[in-house]
Amino acid sequence: MVHTCCVFKCYNRATKDTTITFHSFPSKNNKERFDAWVRAVNRQTETGRLWMPSVHNKVCSEHFLETDFKPHTNIRTLKEHAVPSVFPHHPVRLLKTGDTPRREPKKRSNAVNDTEVCENAARRVALDHSYCFITHEQQIQKLKDRIQTLERSLEECRAENKALKQRLKRRDMKCDNLINQLREEKVISEEKAALLDYNFDKATLTLIQNELSAKKTSCNKHQYSESVKSFAVTVHFYSPQAYEYLRSFLHLPNSSTIRRWAASLNCEPGFLSDVINTLGDKLSIDEGMRDICVMFDALSIKKGMCLR
Repeated sequence: MVHTCCVFKCYNRATKDTTITFHSFPSKNNKERFDAWVRAVNRQTETGRLWMPSVHNKVCSEHFLETDFKPHTNIRTLKEHAVPSVFPHHPVRLLKTGDTPRREPKKRSNAVNDTEVCENAARRVALDHSYCFITHEQQIQKLKDRIQTLERSLEECRAENKALKQRLKRRDMKCDNLINQLREEKVISEEKAALLDYNFDKATLTLIQNELSAKKTSCNKHQYSESVKSFAVTVHFYSPQAYEYLRSFLHLPNSSTIRRWAASLNCEPGFLSDVINTLGDKLSIDEGMRDICVMFDALSIKKGMCLR
């Protein structure tokens, strides 16, 4: 690799006939000496920053004084604290101007007090944007409204929890009565009754009760409980095909019966009396159901022809 000098406007190159030697920058571990060499070379990048050398950059011996070299050596070696100081081609803007001290700048007095300016500006902002601030009374009223809303929600949850507990209690009593009835009628033994009570939940026992009662009556005279009706309507609503498949194993109402139950509801335009009656029944059970929300909706009605 041919060594060249990295100093500004120095074109020395390492050849066989030249007596000029080339010297590497100190190691970056010796930061003080490395920085001294960089400041002495004083090159700048295109962006105006101080140029930083790499491990391959060299400085030729013409930029050192004779006193910077060790005497009586076959190879020209720099002394430990030698720094390049000869730069004949440096531009004037890069040459050191000496250590002439600069004059102290004149003292200037502040015509405006910064503290007064900040206080006045803050006061003006507070007056101009007073609508952004919430007063203490408004904050208290907002918290009171929030508390009332949470209390109403808590009462509704308590009422719903009470109704669900009562419903669950009635269902448990009905299933217990079923097991006791089977035990008394000697349909099942005590061991089987205990096994039913332990392994099946109340909904499953309700279906078992429906199957046992269906065997004692004909299809036309069989009475379905409200739990079985609710189960049948729910399954038929999600999938009529799945409901028909389920009817092949269980005694459930016919699909036409479920449609007849739905047709008996009053769904004419206007207020639905069945809904109002249901709300009245719930209100008689729980006073927390007094507040309701009425929603209005519209349906697109078009003329059509019905063939019978």
